[in-house]
Amino acid sequence: MKNFRKEYLPCICGRKNLIKKENFDVGYIDCTHSGCTHRNMITKRMYYDSTIMADLKDFGKLIYLNKSGIEYKILKENNIIGRSSHCDITIEAFRHSEKCFISNYHCTISISFDIWTGKLRYKLLDGAVDSATLKHKNSLNGTLLNGYTLRENEQIDIPHDGIVSMGGKDEFRLESYEIPAEILGTYQIIAGAFNPDLTQ
Repeated sequence: MKNFRKEYLPCICGRKNLIKKENFDVGYIDCTHSGCTHRNMITKRMYYDSTIMADLKDFGKLIYLNKSGIEYKILKENNIIGRSSHCDITIEAFRHSEKCFISNYHCTISISFDIWTGKLRYKLLDGAVDSATLKHKNSLNGTLLNGYTLRENEQIDIPHDGIVSMGGKDEFRLESYEIPAEILGTYQIIAGAFNPDLTQ
């Protein structure tokens, strides 16, 4: 028979009470020490394991709004976007009156996982870190999010369907990736839950 790992809940009397599985079921534990009758509530906080990021195959996409049918798949957690073939996402050199407003390394989209909501979080930064010098370099014509121009070294959250404008001419709509509930559920963790000890 497997034993449960012992967990204790501190009481206001200064002592700890051993938590049993049935205490989790009712959500509280009455202090068992003499002279104390305090009822201690057991709070469970649910969150998701951040290792889910390593297992994801999809991170959403950027849909080009100036011309239909063009979209760019977001590949990984940190994406440098621009015209250079060395970028993670290489954008076509779109022309406006014979001029291209997208820089070789125009902007960066970083993705993280919010363990509390179970959603991906997208952050936008104008320019990118140069791999040779390891210094950040801004784009030539700027990056905008929903009409707001990003300042130097400013990172800003991109909402689902947020419009990223590169150089003020080329607009892309972010279609964020929603992790399916059946996958998300397998990474769910209940903080304070009774965990079985794997030893015999």
